[in-house]
Order: sequence, then C-alpha cells, then structure tokens
Amino acid sequence: MQENREISIRVQIADRQYPLKAQLHEEEYLRKAARLINEKLMGYSKSFSFKDKQDLLAMVCLEFATDALTVTNTLAETDTDILDKVRELENLFHSPAE
Repeated sequence: MQENREISIRVQIADRQYPLKAQLHEEEYLRKAARLINEKLMGYSKSFSFKDKQDLLAMVCLEFATDALTVTNTLAETDTDILDKVRELENLFHSPAE
C-alpha cells in the first residue's frame, strides 16, 4: 500500500530544521503543524517580551495543550450526550405499548 510508505522530511520550527520520518499520509499534517507553530511563535513574539525562543515555545505548547484538553473534554461530553439519547430511544422501543 502506497499510503503506509515511510518517508523522510524536514520541518523548520523556530529557525531550526528537524529531520523526521513519517508515513506518507502524515506529511501534510506535519508540515501544517510546523507552519502553525511558527505562526503562533511569530504572534507571541510580537505581543510579548521574551528572553529566548524557549519562552515562546512554552507559551505555544501551553496554548496547544489547553486547546487539546478542551477538545477532548468537548468530545467526551458529546459522547455522553449521544449515549444518553441512544438510551432514551432504546427505552422508547423497549417500553410496553400504551
């Protein structure tokens, strides 16, 4: 299968090159992620004073981790809501007819 082929790519984050091995189907996501990180770094560097890029990277990591936790929590709540609705429907079908 062509999709599962491993490739070597380089991405640049905070003026450093990182060689990576990835599945072919992951390449686009890795490049977009690196671009997004660099955009966030640029935004933070314009908005805040900083001693070095590690401070900016820490803020970007914190933002992404917060976003990931928010999405995870939202998905869990959505799953719970969906399961509740499915149970309600099951109860309607299994309840005795009036």
